[in-house]
Amino acid sequence: MYIALHTLVRLCRAPAVAHALAALNCVTALLRVLRDHEPRARRLAMEALRLLGRDEAALAQLVLFDALPLVLPCLYGDDPALLVSAVHVLALLADRCGDAILAGGGVPVLLSHLAQPVAGPRMLPLHIAVCEALTRMSQHDAMAM
Repeated sequence: MYIALHTLVRLCRAPAVAHALAALNCVTALLRVLRDHEPRARRLAMEALRLLGRDEAALAQLVLFDALPLVLPCLYGDDPALLVSAVHVLALLADRCGDAILAGGGVPVLLSHLAQPVAGPRMLPLHIAVCEALTRMSQHDAMAM
């Protein structure tokens, strides 16, 4: 499974391929991996969702298949790679699911990650992702208030 997930992550980096994969409904399989598998597979699946989420069809599937309850718990982990990808996915969902992110407690968790000191090069991408997510969320009317 890991080889397939690594390959999927590499393929998703090309926008045309990501669009084709979104048309094949890969989002549902990746959400199942997030729900049912161990941390290494979840990390790869979240990275694939982050890359797929740049495609409008895949983003619509993330909303349709209710990805938010699977993404929000990933913010509580201590795996930097999973955290960064989860925060990016959350930022992608901010325009469509801003109220649910706010109701699910996503903003305080993001702020708590931002309050942590940058303790090395692994934390810097997390801080950048959190800033991006909070910026996108602040553009949402309900979250700005």
